[in-house]
Amino acid sequence: MALGENKGGDAPAGKGRGKGRGAKAGGPKGRKGGQGGKGGAGGARPALAAALKQARLAALAFRRTTGRPLGAAESIGALEAVRALGLTLARRNAGHDATDASGRRLKLQVRGAKGDVKGPLRLGPDKAEWDAMALVMLDGRYRLRAVFEADRAAVKAAAGDKPRLPAAEFRKVAKKVWDGEAPEE
Repeated sequence: MALGENKGGDAPAGKGRGKGRGAKAGGPKGRKGGQGGKGGAGGARPALAAALKQARLAALAFRRTTGRPLGAAESIGALEAVRALGLTLARRNAGHDATDASGRRLKLQVRGAKGDVKGPLRLGPDKAEWDAMALVMLDGRYRLRAVFEADRAAVKAAAGDKPRLPAAEFRKVAKKVWDGEAPEE
């Protein structure tokens, strides 16, 4: 397919789907990962595992070939956390990334080895709707290694007036909620 050609027929050539820079072409408008807003629900788990495996392999091949990261670590990490913790993905502009079984709204921040995702954790605007933040740690092969979680009040207190919080400072106020092997693929 040529650049600018309209594959799906629902958006004019050259126009993005959805609002903002985060909309994913090919997925349902306004939803993360094309999972219909559900992370790992029912029959979506095998499809999600297969998609994650393909994304991981593509990212590794890209880094091996170019020496640069593909930029898929955040998506891979967020979806791995959804699978490992049994979370449900939120709509793309909900102000949070996922919810747990009790309805708590989580903001997911991914950090990986090899410089794919680095820097302090972005807290976002005060009006954003999240109850807790989870730091998702990946290894150099994009596999889930650990997840740390802290309530919003603890994160805000640690950050003070700053809109960002270094990952090391976050881990001081967070508790480790997952540490082990990634779910079977």
